[in-house]
Amino acid sequence: MKANQSIESVTKKISKVEVSATYEKSFLKSYLSITIHIYDYRLFYFENAIRSSSLTRFQSILNKKSCPPPFYLIGFGDFERLFHEAKTQDEFEGLVFSLFTPINMAVIYNQMFSESPILSKHCSTIFESMETYWLGMDFVSTDSLITVFESSLRDLIERSGRERPGTKFKTFIYSLALERLSHTFEILAGFYWYPFKSDNVDVESTNQGSSEEQLWVLLDHTMDSINAFLIWFSGVLYKEHGKHDKGFSLNRHNIVHGFTERKASPVHYPLMLWALLSLIYIESFFVSLRSDFSFPKANEQDIHLSHYFESLCARMAEPRRKVAKSHGVNYKG
Repeated sequence: MKANQSIESVTKKISKVEVSATYEKSFLKSYLSITIHIYDYRLFYFENAIRSSSLTRFQSILNKKSCPPPFYLIGFGDFERLFHEAKTQDEFEGLVFSLFTPINMAVIYNQMFSESPILSKHCSTIFESMETYWLGMDFVSTDSLITVFESSLRDLIERSGRERPGTKFKTFIYSLALERLSHTFEILAGFYWYPFKSDNVDVESTNQGSSEEQLWVLLDHTMDSINAFLIWFSGVLYKEHGKHDKGFSLNRHNIVHGFTERKASPVHYPLMLWALLSLIYIESFFVSLRSDFSFPKANEQDIHLSHYFESLCARMAEPRRKVAKSHGVNYKG
């Protein structure tokens, strides 16, 4: 039975094969579903499971632009539409730059990073990296955020009750998401069949990308959020750099180990800031519990800091870049 049909279509097909089948409407999480009784077997189904939207599915598209999950959206609730309307790389970068403005970056620093139990210890590094970004230092602004990201990810895992990892970040983070599903697993265990069911749930639960994962991300928002983050983490930032990969990308191995020629890519900086916001988002489920995921409103302190960023850009960035260009520095644009 395919996972892309309506409940009415499913019940009709089953009743043609087994007239004794009975059906009971129910809910699993927020999904209207049916429990199907056939002899001693219980089956579970909800409509058009394969067509249901999830951040996990959207993330596979975002990865093509090296874009992490769009948590907090920086005041824009229609990012997915705007993303699909951006037909070129320049249009996509313009969208990102329109979100990470001086005032929004000031809010991120003052009200999100500074208030985070995980990120606050790195505020000095983050602040100086923001200064280099607004000074137009496209070659060096992103690098320090890689260190902040890795250290904060280790802290997040440790503060969530796990052993502080040396490597294998993905395994630890994925296990946190699966813990959120323990009650759901107990419910699903009572069904002989359900959409995306595998023959060995225990094995599939240890590997990201399993068939059952398609159901888990629909049933639990935390699982969907963390799974999307890990898709970006393993498919962009920590993707293995192949010998045929020639372009410079937002990739740790590329940036740190210099596999390809370094190029100025100013959009990498706001994308890495967005990755740090992913850590704050995950932190809110396991370390500093909170339910408000809206982007904070700017206050006077934020406005003051945004004016500083604007002055760096207006008074110093362009003159500095002119000198740098005269000495052979090759900026984008």
